[in-house]
Amino acid sequence: GVQRNKQHVGSESQAVVVDEELLLTQRQEELEHDLDALKRRKEFVRLEKLQRQLEMEGEVFLQDAEDDLQALLQMRIMELMHEKERNTGDCLSFQADILQQIAHLQVMHDDAVMQAGQMEERYQHSLHLLHQEHSATMSDKRRLMQAD
Repeated sequence: GVQRNKQHVGSESQAVVVDEELLLTQRQEELEHDLDALKRRKEFVRLEKLQRQLEMEGEVFLQDAEDDLQALLQMRIMELMHEKERNTGDCLSFQADILQQIAHLQVMHDDAVMQAGQMEERYQHSLHLLHQEHSATMSDKRRLMQAD
């Protein structure tokens, strides 16, 4: 009976060793599984961090591009406004020249009308004098004829 107990104890201790080996193998597999999960999580976090960094860089790039475009737009608007002012100035200058020429033509027209009026008066006066002279001449002729 003693021999049997020894065998039994031996197999028990062997069973304990096998159980412990099995437990260690399971624990190793769990740890390897956890390590894989940690590696995947670390990679995911790295990618997320990279994505956030790229998004931030993208936002900075877009903001810079927007600022550049805004500055270009402002510059172009200013150029167009200066051009418009120049054109308006040219236009106003042209308009002023035309108005000046119109005023000059009006003065010339008024002078011509006044001169025409004076000529008309002189013509009427000359006609009147001629008529008087003719009348006087006719009277003189009649007197001379009557005197004869």
